[in-house]
Amino acid sequence: RKIRIILYIRRPIDRGISALNTRIIAGDSFDKPVIPENLSPNRLIKVWSEIFGAENIIVRLFNKNDYIDNDLISDFCSQTEIDLNNNFVFPDIENESLNLIQLKYLNFLNKKIPRFINNEKKINPNSYAIKNLIKKNFKSPLKYLPTKEEFQRLEIKNEQNDDWIRQKFFPHKSSLWGNYEKGFRDNSNELIDLSKEELMLLDSIVFLFNNSLIKNSEIKKLF
Repeated sequence: RKIRIILYIRRPIDRGISALNTRIIAGDSFDKPVIPENLSPNRLIKVWSEIFGAENIIVRLFNKNDYIDNDLISDFCSQTEIDLNNNFVFPDIENESLNLIQLKYLNFLNKKIPRFINNEKKINPNSYAIKNLIKKNFKSPLKYLPTKEEFQRLEIKNEQNDDWIRQKFFPHKSSLWGNYEKGFRDNSNELIDLSKEELMLLDSIVFLFNNSLIKNSEIKKLF
């Protein structure tokens, strides 16, 4: 049977922030988050090409503006023999990135309520409960953005590798990623800067959990 690999690749800065997001969701905490520099997906493309053959690799950009009909599912189906029609039932969206407030609060709480207990031999159930509490109760349109310096550093660091991808898979484009339209943050310490009121709130949550004054089943009642 013929196997084709469809790779959706992300801009290095987006990939870096996504990785930071994933690590905080997994229980990590950062005093000063540092985004890795070498994040171009060219190595990933080369590895898959060596295994399945370059002719069987389809590279797509993980960017709404580059999707067929501006939709990821439509875009994926267009690269296959799947006939997307009205009979499809789409599941709810999962694995959404945390917003800025959620990211800040969970980054702080992960220090106080670690993912593992008993010398890292047992998962802390409070850690999972804290994550759900933050995700359900602190909605915000704000996103964690890079500083202009972070963005420019990664663009320069990955320029040659990204241009290799452009020439090989997107020769019709003058630039692989195009303009960056998400914006930048001015405060380099935004992830760890918390107001006095925010610290009071988060310390209260920690106290309730650590003193068994709140349980998983009671979260919805209290918040």
